[in-house]
Amino acid sequence: FGQNQVILSGVVIDESKAAIPNTIITATDKKGNQLKTVTDQNGFYELALTDGIYKIEADTNNPGFEKLIIEEFN
Repeated sequence: FGQNQVILSGVVIDESKAAIPNTIITATDKKGNQLKTVTDQNGFYELALTDGIYKIEADTNNPGFEKLIIEEFN
């Protein structure tokens, strides 16, 4: 049987609701496999994942912003 595919998508914004482009979004599964994408100029991202539990990280590489980590996203 094939695994179900899910789409993880969203928009990265700051406190003033301004888009944050070039944010690196990383999804890591329980086996350590990683998928990465980068937000576009509007802060939008999309990742195609197989069904499972992932660690999700969003990193702007900007000292003014804290890295967001979600340890178990399902």
